[in-house]
Amino acid sequence: MLYIILFMVAREHGSTNRVDTLALPKTFAPQFVEDKRSVYWENNLAKKWPCSEPTTFAGSQRVQDLANPKQLIEKYKRDPDKLSSMSVVSEGAKNAEPSARTAQLAQPKAMHRDYEIAKYPQWQVSKGAQTATASDRLEQLAQPKTAPDLKIAEDTEWEWSEWKSTISAAAKNAEASERVIVLAQPKEVPSYYQHAKSPFSVVSPEAKTAVASERLHKLAMPKMRTSPYEDDPNTYKVSGGALKAVASTRVSELAAPIARKQRAKKT
Repeated sequence: MLYIILFMVAREHGSTNRVDTLALPKTFAPQFVEDKRSVYWENNLAKKWPCSEPTTFAGSQRVQDLANPKQLIEKYKRDPDKLSSMSVVSEGAKNAEPSARTAQLAQPKAMHRDYEIAKYPQWQVSKGAQTATASDRLEQLAQPKTAPDLKIAEDTEWEWSEWKSTISAAAKNAEASERVIVLAQPKEVPSYYQHAKSPFSVVSPEAKTAVASERLHKLAMPKMRTSPYEDDPNTYKVSGGALKAVASTRVSELAAPIARKQRAKKT
């Protein structure tokens, strides 16, 4: 409603051209309800047609014919065998004899020659195994291993891990040869090996008490300038030799642009 009032005001002031008309915003429909989407409409809103009854749907004659279920034919209805789920077997089918091919196909499938039936977890021991006698070698192997007696030190209360030493006196007094002594020496560190340095560097006393020479003092002094162009006012001046230089044939060849294919414009 507000937009209609604005349009009337603009019309009174003379703004009736096409641009002003198109600049007006689109107005809402009379049935518009705030805070509802435009796709949701209430049935009690006023409609443009006078009928208040609900809409009725009517299909064409073809649609109604297709909607009807399929009808049984009269011959099918008169046949009693068709109306029952139990089929009647004729006398000829009862007394029929199968052919040789049918009898062959009716035979069960034979097992493969390499097929082995699953064995039972309980098996029977043969009479020979039940009356077998072990040989002398089997009797010998069946005997448990006899461990020697543990050597216990004399006059001790321990029952294990103590016995008299079996090392001979000559082995105790043996002296190693020079070769054995050389091989027993640990591996020496190479002379060029550098150990890991500490992250904390130590300044030597000489460096702490060092005095700079006159040359170092002179080099350490910054260059004093009153202006950035004190020495040479024309810093970017080109020398006379560079101005009179002539490029060689090779330089001129390299400086030439690449000859690209150019197509003449169509006129």
